[in-house]
Amino acid sequence: MINIISKFINSFSAYAKYVSLFTQAFMMVFITIAVILRNLNHSIMGDYEIVQLLMIVVIMMGLPYVQQIKAHVSIGLIVDRLPKKIQKVLDVISYLLTFVVCELIGWVNIQVAIDYFVSYRTSLLLKVPLYPFLFIIGIGFIIWGFVAFMQVFGVFKTKDEDIQIES
Repeated sequence: MINIISKFINSFSAYAKYVSLFTQAFMMVFITIAVILRNLNHSIMGDYEIVQLLMIVVIMMGLPYVQQIKAHVSIGLIVDRLPKKIQKVLDVISYLLTFVVCELIGWVNIQVAIDYFVSYRTSLLLKVPLYPFLFIIGIGFIIWGFVAFMQVFGVFKTKDEDIQIES
């Protein structure tokens, strides 16, 4: 069962990575065009607002993949000098705390997204509905949390890929 959940989480994370990359490439082209047009005394109305909303997609769809490949910034100044068993315990605590915090933030953002959907809250200038972006934030945090949770099981894996809890 854990393998099925892990495959789903990993495939969603990989898919989200491509959404993030595509959005980032689109933003690069969009910002370039906006700057060129601004220098030609034409501007794109709401370009800042569009970039701000797209940054939500870039960040929240990229974070689960960053957690999956363990590319987050970490400082091992003290932890790397501890015995391996203590490092594993601290890794488990770190992954579990990441899971709990991400799930809470994700759940709150889903609730706020539902509230924004009901009250139809929009951005200031372009009047873009905000609830899809809050759903993206919520889903991104929830998937990020599950990726961290699945890494708890990876702490105890041996080279044979069998789960063995060390005592």
